[in-house]
Amino acid sequence: SAFQLEFKRANLIRLVLLTLFLASYIFCLTRIRISPANLGQRLVVSSVAVTLHFFLTFAALYLYSIYDWPFAWLLCLLPLSLIPSLLANLLGGRIAICTAVTISALAPLQISTGNLQYQLFHYSLFVTLVGVAFFQYAKQRRDFIIGGFAVGFAIMLSQVFFAVEQDAIFSSFILILPKVLVFSYGNGFLVALLCMALLPLFESCFGLVTLTTLLELNDTNHPLLRRLQQEAPGTFQHSMNVATIAEAAANSIQANTLLTRVMALFHDIGKLENPGYFAENMRHQSNPHDQLPARESCQIITSHVKDGMALAQKYHLRRAIR
Repeated sequence: SAFQLEFKRANLIRLVLLTLFLASYIFCLTRIRISPANLGQRLVVSSVAVTLHFFLTFAALYLYSIYDWPFAWLLCLLPLSLIPSLLANLLGGRIAICTAVTISALAPLQISTGNLQYQLFHYSLFVTLVGVAFFQYAKQRRDFIIGGFAVGFAIMLSQVFFAVEQDAIFSSFILILPKVLVFSYGNGFLVALLCMALLPLFESCFGLVTLTTLLELNDTNHPLLRRLQQEAPGTFQHSMNVATIAEAAANSIQANTLLTRVMALFHDIGKLENPGYFAENMRHQSNPHDQLPARESCQIITSHVKDGMALAQKYHLRRAIR
C-alpha cells in the first residue's frame, strides 16, 4: 500500500512536470513571430512533430527493453535531434531551440536513469542544439550529410564523457565502444535522411517554405518569372531592382533575406494581366490611360494585386510568398 502511494505520487509529479513543460512550450510558440509561418501553422506543425518525437522515443525504449542492451546503446538509439533539426529548417532557429529545450527537459521524465537524470538532460540538450545549428540552414544534400556527421560526433563525444564520469556504471564501455561509434553515426545519418524525407512532406501538408524551396523560387527560370521577363520586361527589371533593395534591407535587420528577395521577385506578377497599362512597360508607346475615365484607370492599376494572388495560386506558390 505504501509502495502504491509512493508510485502514484511519483507518477503524479511526473505528469504535472510534463504538463508544465508542454504548456511552457506552447506559450513560447505563441510569442515567437519571426517565422514566416502563422500561429496556427506553428502550433499544428510543432504538435505533429513533437508527437512524432514521442512515438520514436517510445519505439527506442521498447527495443531497449526487449533486447536488454547496455544503457549506452539506448542513448545512441534515442532520436533526440530529429525534431529540433526538422523544425529548425521549417520554422526557424528560435522555435527549434525552444523545442530542443523542451525535449531535453522531458527526456529525464520519460526515461528513468536513477542518478543520471541531470546528465541525461545535458546530453539531450547538447545533441539537440548541435542538430539545430547544423540543419537550420541546410539546403543541399551535402549540408544534410555534414549535419548528420555532426550529430553523430556529438552523440559519440557525449557517450565518452558519460563513460568517464560514470566509471563504475560504464566499466565495460571500452568493450562496446566500436558498436557505440556505429550506432552514434548511424543515428546522425538517419536523422539527416529523415530530415530530407520529412521536409517536403511537411512543406506540402502545411504550406510551409524551406530554404530549398526558396532557392528554387529565386531562380529566374521559374515559369512566372519567365513570363514576366517576356511579356512585361519593364516590370521584370523593376522586380529585380526591388529584390536587390529588399534583400539588403532584410540583411541589415537580420530578417529572412532569401524569403524577402523571393517575395520581391514575385510581388508584381499581377501586372501580367495588363502589362501595357503600367508605366515601366510603356517605353515609347502612348499612355493608354489617357483614353480612359479615371475610375476605370484606377481599377486596372489596383487590380494587379487581385490578379497576382490568382496567378500565385494557379502556379502553386506557398502561402508565405502569397
